[in-house]
Amino acid sequence: MTPLIIIGAVVAVLAIFLLYRVFKPGYRGAIGFKNRHSSEISTLRLTGFPKIVECRTLARGEHSFNWLFGDSCG
Repeated sequence: MTPLIIIGAVVAVLAIFLLYRVFKPGYRGAIGFKNRHSSEISTLRLTGFPKIVECRTLARGEHSFNWLFGDSCG
């Protein structure tokens, strides 16, 4: 009986965590930048999200994807 209670508790905690992540408000996707201009872009900064999205140096034709939960750019 004890293993069944432990398994049930673990499943319940996982279900609550997944429901929290699915219904959490806010944007959780990627933001992409692509330089279509003939000159290099030295700095990009996007505001209006809970966290400022930044990227540095995009040559012509280069692109970058940024996720709000990560700090990397590229």
